[in-house]
Amino acid sequence: MGRDTRGATVTPAVHVDDREVGGEGLDMQSGGKTKAPKEGRKATQESHFRRLLRRWAKIWETAALAERAQIEWSSRLTRTLGRAYPQRMLIRLNSWLCESHGAAILEEVLCHEAAHLAVHILHGRDAAMHGPEWKRLVEMAGYTPRTGIHIPELVSRGASPIRYEHVCPACHAKRIAKRRQPSWRCVACRQLGLDGKLIIHRRSATSEVRDER
Repeated sequence: MGRDTRGATVTPAVHVDDREVGGEGLDMQSGGKTKAPKEGRKATQESHFRRLLRRWAKIWETAALAERAQIEWSSRLTRTLGRAYPQRMLIRLNSWLCESHGAAILEEVLCHEAAHLAVHILHGRDAAMHGPEWKRLVEMAGYTPRTGIHIPELVSRGASPIRYEHVCPACHAKRIAKRRQPSWRCVACRQLGLDGKLIIHRRSATSEVRDER
């Protein structure tokens, strides 16, 4: 399911806060060229998305969300369902979600990413990516604030078998990367005067698809 990019993972808010890594997400490919689903379906979905954004914006009292949020499709996302770029008011969705087997979770993923944008509107850069502020908004919209969804067919798309989990021992925020990132720090803890150093665990890839940011 940086802080310029947040997404449905692994998603939160650990280490160098995505704001500091120039838009790099956790450990999945992202961005780059985008590819829209079939035009007819695209138009229908965009209209539906706008209705959902207006509904959530009203619930969350974030009028700017409905006015400014932009949505793109990406065929470059592999094990990531979506990513949010709060400072750009941009949501990028995995093209797989426009297919029939992805439709069931599409709205949940969109809500997950839209909540990241709403948190940025309400709290700026101070809130943790999947912190209590984000969880509250997702729950207000009627969803469980989860950050991973089990989708084997996406994990099988050439994913590297090894991942490195970076965990903050103080606040337990975590990030996943393809490689060890010893320079990463927990921004939230550093702002409190702590060193923010993360503990790194080596993990085998699983079939849990996470969304980033």
